[in-house]
Amino acid sequence: MSVMRQLKGALADNPQIASQDKLMLWSACTLAFFGFLGSSEFTSPSSTHFKPLVHLASSDISFTFDGLLLLQLKASKTDPFQMGCSITLVLSGHLVCAVWAMYCYLAPLPPGNSTPLYIFSTGQFFTRDKVTSILCLQLQHLGFATESYASHSFCIGAATTVEEASLPPWLIQTPGHWSSNCY
Repeated sequence: MSVMRQLKGALADNPQIASQDKLMLWSACTLAFFGFLGSSEFTSPSSTHFKPLVHLASSDISFTFDGLLLLQLKASKTDPFQMGCSITLVLSGHLVCAVWAMYCYLAPLPPGNSTPLYIFSTGQFFTRDKVTSILCLQLQHLGFATESYASHSFCIGAATTVEEASLPPWLIQTPGHWSSNCY
């Protein structure tokens, strides 16, 4: 969690990133972490290619009055029949909160539509390569050795955080959508 807090600060302090892009990037980071998402579950396959029936769109996000974020995940690599699943995240009130980050990101945008959830202010879609390059650049500025980090680091970091808290294995497997003991 310490790395996530530092990452938030690095993004906020970076003068080269547009304000709306900072909100988008932080929302993506927190959603990936707290949702145990692999990069293909929250990014577009290319900066210009998007399939609304497969990839995460703005319309797949909703909020409840009691502070829940509801995410309808259409497909993932652990979902071979593309049945999809719902992920619920709770407003935590902490500095690192996926619900608040998503709310701040979506607030100035038009309500849910079938465009990619994450789009840069330039109109380019957020891709796995961009996740890795931006994450590594920010971590490098923070003094981290970046060869161990990539787009999947959020999911791995979430699983590691749960494991370090000595919680039962099912609390790693269930949100990570893993049915085997290889997690």
